[in-house]
Amino acid sequence: MEDYKIRALVVDLIKTYSRQRNIPASGLGDQIRLEDLGIDSVGVISLLVDLERNIDLDFETTSGLRPPRTVGDVMKVAVTYLRRQAQ
Repeated sequence: MEDYKIRALVVDLIKTYSRQRNIPASGLGDQIRLEDLGIDSVGVISLLVDLERNIDLDFETTSGLRPPRTVGDVMKVAVTYLRRQAQ
């Protein structure tokens, strides 16, 4: 999957989570903290589970990665996994 498709998927998921918490998610730059979008630690886990479903992410292969705190961190988790998978 190309990076721009991953970004679109991640942005859509984050917007959905943010909307559920009545927090606007316009202009999602990589430095935006998930916490500022109303996504707490439980929300991060839910977000990662949704990523797992959508891009066939396997948490076992992402062990050792720090929990994402920003939009950019979520992108890195997805892209890192997909690059490992492609090797």
